[in-house]
Amino acid sequence: KQKRSDDAYVIATRLTEQLQGSDDISPRTLATFDLLRVMSLLSRRRPTINYGKVRKSFRDAILDSQVLAGQAIKRFDPQTDIASFDPILGIAAAWQGVIRSLAESYDVDLNPEHKFEGHPLEIVPAKIVGQRDDDACEVTWQQRDMEYPAAAIRRGLNGGVLIGFDLDQTGRVTNAKILGEVPFPRFGPSVLESVKAWQADISPDMDEVCRKNMLTTIMFTHD
Repeated sequence: KQKRSDDAYVIATRLTEQLQGSDDISPRTLATFDLLRVMSLLSRRRPTINYGKVRKSFRDAILDSQVLAGQAIKRFDPQTDIASFDPILGIAAAWQGVIRSLAESYDVDLNPEHKFEGHPLEIVPAKIVGQRDDDACEVTWQQRDMEYPAAAIRRGLNGGVLIGFDLDQTGRVTNAKILGEVPFPRFGPSVLESVKAWQADISPDMDEVCRKNMLTTIMFTHD
C-alpha cells in the first residue's frame, strides 16, 4: 500500500508539472491531480512520507497537503448554486476539512507562512456566486448538533464533509445535500440526519439570497 501511494504521488506530480499551463488541460483536471497527491500523502499515517526521492515527516505532509487542497479549490470559479455544484470541488473542500481535523489530532499548526512548491498555505473556502458575508446575512444557530458515527469512532477515522443547504423563513434547514465527503461514505449519512434538526435564528425580513445555497464544512476529529 505504501509503495502504491508513493507511486501515485510521483505520477500525479509529474503530470501536473508537464501539463500545467497547457490550454488543452482543464483546471478541473489539474485539481484532480492535486487531490490525488493529497490522498497519496495522507493515505497512511506513518512517521515519514516518500516524496519521490525525498522523505518528510507526516506533520510536513499535513502542511503540504493543505497547500495542495487550497490550490485545488482555487482552480475553480465560484459555483452557480448547490444543485450544479462541481463534485471535484466538493471533494477538495472535504479534503480540506480532513486536513484541518488531522492537524488538530496531531497538534500541527497550519502556519500560513508555510510554503510548498512556492505556494503559501491557505484555508480556501469553496464559494457560490452571489453569496453574501455581511451583517444582513448573519445567522445565529439555536441548535447545530452533529453526531460522530460510531463505526468511524471505532476505526479512529478523521473526516470532512461539505454540505449545502437552504433555510426556510423559520430558520429550518431544507434541501440539504452532501457536496463532498472524505472518506466516502463514512460520514455523509450521519451529517444529513443531523442537519435535519438544525435551527437558525434569522430575521423575518432576511433577504432570500441570504437563506439560499449555504455552505458548511463539517470536520470530524479523532484523538
